[in-house]
Amino acid sequence: MSKKIEPQKIECSVVDCAHNCVKDCTCKLEKISVCPCGESKEAKKDENTLCSSYHYVGNLNVEEVLNNQ
Repeated sequence: MSKKIEPQKIECSVVDCAHNCVKDCTCKLEKISVCPCGESKEAKKDENTLCSSYHYVGNLNVEEVLNNQ
């Protein structure tokens, strides 16, 4: 018997990204690209986002969700 493979979900709490579905904190992209901030190959601090697929939309994402409820 084969196991049913569930689709992978990418959880994201960065609400000002255009790809974040704020209702359930999931990324709408099929794949993401993650890299360290700056020129280093290592992430030295936990600030901003390391997701290079990030697309800033400010409060638009939150406002869209709140207005559609």
